[in-house]
Amino acid sequence: MLRTLSFAAVLASGPSLFAQSVNATVVPPAGGAPVAVTIGKLDIKPGPNGKMVVDFTFAGPSPGTGFPGGFGFLDNWYDFRWINIVTGYKNAAGVQVTNAANQPIAPGLGRVPAMDPQPLANNGDDDLPFYYTDVEWNGGLFLGQTINPNDPNAPAGTPPSRFADQRMNHPAGTTIEFECYLVARSITDPLIAPNEIVVLDGFKWTHSSGTGLGGTNVAAFGGVLAANPGRVNTALGLADGGAGFPAVPGSGAWTALGSGNTATTRKLQGCVPPLAWWQYFGFSCDPLETLRLWLDSAPVIGSVVNIVTSGQSPNPSVGLTLLSPGVIPNGMPLSFVGAPNCMLYVDVATAVSFPLLSTHTSVALPIPIAPSLVGATLYGQNFWYDPSANPFGFVSSNGISLTVGF
Repeated sequence: MLRTLSFAAVLASGPSLFAQSVNATVVPPAGGAPVAVTIGKLDIKPGPNGKMVVDFTFAGPSPGTGFPGGFGFLDNWYDFRWINIVTGYKNAAGVQVTNAANQPIAPGLGRVPAMDPQPLANNGDDDLPFYYTDVEWNGGLFLGQTINPNDPNAPAGTPPSRFADQRMNHPAGTTIEFECYLVARSITDPLIAPNEIVVLDGFKWTHSSGTGLGGTNVAAFGGVLAANPGRVNTALGLADGGAGFPAVPGSGAWTALGSGNTATTRKLQGCVPPLAWWQYFGFSCDPLETLRLWLDSAPVIGSVVNIVTSGQSPNPSVGLTLLSPGVIPNGMPLSFVGAPNCMLYVDVATAVSFPLLSTHTSVALPIPIAPSLVGATLYGQNFWYDPSANPFGFVSSNGISLTVGF
C-alpha cells in the first residue's frame, strides 16, 4: 500500500497552479435530451514537501445548455470521489522496478497500473476502489484534513471534493508516477448500478522522494487527462495479484464506465428518474361489467410483468390484448361498428396485439435492463369475444397506462 502520510500542513499548498475542466453528459433538471457539458473544474495545487492538493468545484449557471442554476445539484445525486492509480515506480537510477517475470510493479501494490490503495487482502484500508475509505469520505476527513463539506468543522468555501496526498516513506530517489481521476458514484441515481464507477477527467502527477521532511520531496503536475475508464478497469483487474476488488453484493464486479448516452456509458441525471407505476382508466362495456385489465406488478426495468385479463364472460372464449405507445384521450366510442357503450382507448395504428384464450388470459411482458426505457409509457386494453353482447361481437375492457421505472 502506498497511500501513507498526510499531516496538518498538507492543505497549505497555495493557489491553483493548473486547472482542468471536468466534462460529463448530463440530463438537464427540466428533463429532455442529455447534454455534453463542462460541469466543473479541477484546481491542481502541487506544494512544498511533496504535497499534492486538488479541489473539484462545480461550474456556475449555464442557461444556454439547460442548467440555469449551475451544476451543484449533482452533489445531491452523486459522490464525486477519486481513483488514484500508480502507473510507474522508478528507483534512484531512474529504472522502473520489475518483478521476477520482468513485469513493471509498484512495491506493495503489484503490477502497474495499480490501484492505490489496494483491497484489504493486499493490505488496503477497505474493499472499495476509491482513494478515500467510506469512513473518511462520509466524515469529510482524511487523517485530520478536510476533504469535503461532510466534515462538521469544514471551513466556508470547502470544495465538494478534495484530493490530498503527501508521501514520506519511500526510498530516497524514488519517483512514483500517478494518474488520478475524479469519478462519480451514484447515491440515489438508479440508472447507475452500485458496482459502476463513472470516470471523469483527471490529471497526471509524480512524487519524487528526497531524504524526509527537509523539503526535498517534490510533487509535480504531469498534465491533464481525459476520462479513461479503460485504464481504471485494467488497474481494477490487476488489484490483489489479479484477484481484483471483491464484487459488490447483488451487482457484480466493479466496472468503470465513461460519461455519455450509450449502452456502455452513463449519463448523470439532473432530474429524478420516474418510479415504475401503472393505473386503470376508462371503463368496460361487458354486460356484467366485470371485465378487467390489470398488471400483477409494477413495470420495473429488469422484471417481467403480466398483463392480466379477468372477469371475462363468456368463458371459454377468446380475446385480444392491445399494447400501444399511443392513447386516445377520453376514448373513442365504438357504437359506429355495432358496439354501443364500448370505447377504444389505445392507438391501434401503433399497437401490438396479443391473442388470448380462456385458459391463458395473461400476457408476459419482459422489461429489459435498458436505461433508455425508463420513463416510457404504454397503454393497454383488452377485447373479449362475446357474440351475444352486441352486433360487433366483442366487448372492451378498461384501459391501463404503465410507466417503466424503478
